[in-house]
Amino acid sequence: MFRISVLLGLLFVIQGASATEVATLFDSAYVDVAREGANIVASVNSATDLSAVTHSSLSDWVSALSSSQAALVPDLDYGYIQSYVTASQVSSIMSFVQNGGILVSATDSSRRNHYFLNKVFGWSVTRKSNYYSSYNPPRQAASEGTCFAEDQGSPATLKYQSYYTTFTDSNSLPSGSTALYSDGSRQVSVWSVEVGAGKVYMLAYDWSGGADEDWDWMLRTALKCDNDAEADKNTGSDKSKDEYTMSDVAVLMDWDYVDDEGDGANIKGSIDSDATLTAHEFDDLQEWVDALDAKKDGFLVALLPSLTDDAQDALDDNKDKIGDDLKRFVEDGGVLVSATDGSSRNHDFLNTVFDWELSVKDSTAGAITRQAGADGTCFSNATLMLNSSVTWTDRDDLPEDSVVLFSDGDRHVAAWRIAVKKGWVYMLAYDWSGGADEDWD
Repeated sequence: MFRISVLLGLLFVIQGASATEVATLFDSAYVDVAREGANIVASVNSATDLSAVTHSSLSDWVSALSSSQAALVPDLDYGYIQSYVTASQVSSIMSFVQNGGILVSATDSSRRNHYFLNKVFGWSVTRKSNYYSSYNPPRQAASEGTCFAEDQGSPATLKYQSYYTTFTDSNSLPSGSTALYSDGSRQVSVWSVEVGAGKVYMLAYDWSGGADEDWDWMLRTALKCDNDAEADKNTGSDKSKDEYTMSDVAVLMDWDYVDDEGDGANIKGSIDSDATLTAHEFDDLQEWVDALDAKKDGFLVALLPSLTDDAQDALDDNKDKIGDDLKRFVEDGGVLVSATDGSSRNHDFLNTVFDWELSVKDSTAGAITRQAGADGTCFSNATLMLNSSVTWTDRDDLPEDSVVLFSDGDRHVAAWRIAVKKGWVYMLAYDWSGGADEDWD
């Protein structure tokens, strides 16, 4: 098993080091920088161990994430940022959080901050209308064991800002979210959710009226909360282990289940051809699965080359260890990418792990083109090369909520993805048996 010790500058600073820099979106096209923006920056900077670094354009803010430990999105008063953020920027923001970064968003009476988070993370978070003319949301039991627990000094209630802010509807929260402050029903004023190794917070306060002692405490605590250290305290995890980023790919190369000198070697070579990625070979199926852990010290990205018949047998014989652990890895925020060849073996493998009913379509004469589902994503190629040695996924049998990226426009799907709780599964109809291909790579 290979180990490295880099996290692209996104590891949290050791307590007692210099102030944590908070990359703060300060683009006047979206933020009222003279009021809410200025007020929330002042609240951040009132803590000696935090330093708000403002960025006057969306592009500069996104670029700064690679060297920041925490990021802040103030109340978005103007425009609709989700219409202007690019696929590349979405990917960078997502990677920042998945690699361990903390993203904190304020919100006001509009839904712009909700829209922005939905665009980046693929959520469907919505606001809940304010039923109260005066209501101070209380701390919930779910806050215990977090940085917002009573024994951490958190306020018992938070100031309600009337029509200036909106609650989040608890029924729309992403899977795995924690409602820290709410009315005990559907109106949530502070919530958080883990995304890979990082965390996203949303606070129902916009700072339009200036500082508030309790909301300032919530803001600063969210930006400083070392969730990994918190987990270590509760589970005894050994954080001296090396850690991985989204740039590290755990590749199954067990010759019992993968052609490690053909398809496997070629797909690994394609990964290594990208200077921003590092392929890590695992020549044992069980060790590969054991190395995957999106919540702790394991790999965040896994690659499943085209498989042999024996792989399914190994999974069937040990589903509670291999299959369940692989499913848990994705649900916790991991990314699993599967190739496929002329058989249904990779489809069958995924069916067993995720309880799906994928089936294959054997051939197509149509061109494989980018579909509408690829819009706003990282996939911008116009066409993909047909590969006669692979089988396509039948569109009619895709899991519910799957997104078709490339297909013949009918039932032959060449590339698709699906969110599985906090993580993703991708399937590509290419086996790399013939070596590299620029578009498939």
